[in-house]
Amino acid sequence: MNAAPALLVCLLVCTACADFPELDRAVTPEGQAAPPPELAPIDPTLATAAVTQAETETVQQAGDALRARASGTRARSQELAGTQAMSDAERAEAEARRAALVRQREAAVGN
Repeated sequence: MNAAPALLVCLLVCTACADFPELDRAVTPEGQAAPPPELAPIDPTLATAAVTQAETETVQQAGDALRARASGTRARSQELAGTQAMSDAERAEAEARRAALVRQREAAVGN
């Protein structure tokens, strides 16, 4: 038979009966003479907890919707990954228009 649990219980009981002068000196005489603190009603705290639970559910629903949108965006990205947005001719035409606009702006700034 193992005596360790019984020994542990005995030590805990002895510790519970001990005096701790450091703790007794931690409370000042003014603190000992002061009236006990006033207890606050719990109803407002419980009402706040109910609102917090509703807010938590709303945030979770918004998070689920956002995750669904992100998943859809990733799927669309995968679909478009292999496609080319512009043909080479369209890209050359867009570059030529951009170069023309840059020249126009430089000419306007120069005058």
